[in-house]
Amino acid sequence: MESGKFQNDGRLEGLAQTAGYGAQKLAVLSSLSPRQFRRIFHERFGCSPKEWLNALKLINAQRRLLAGESVRKGSVLSIDTNGRSV
Repeated sequence: MESGKFQNDGRLEGLAQTAGYGAQKLAVLSSLSPRQFRRIFHERFGCSPKEWLNALKLINAQRRLLAGESVRKGSVLSIDTNGRSV
C-alpha cells in the first residue's frame, strides 16, 4: 500500500483514538453502518479501515521511538487517548 493512502487530517486520527482504534466503533462514531463505513472508507483511502488503523498504530509507535520513548511497556495495540502506547 502506498503511504499516501494513510494520510488524514487530525479529525480522523482523533476519532480513531476515541474509538479505541476499533473499526466497528469508528463506524458507529461516524453514524454509518459498518458496511457503509468500509465502502466509503475504501473509496476515500484505498484500504480497509482496519488496515488504516493498524498503520496508524505503527506510525504512533514509530513517533514514540523517535522521541526516545519506549513502546515495550505494553503493546503497540494499547494506545491511550493521546495516541501513545501505554
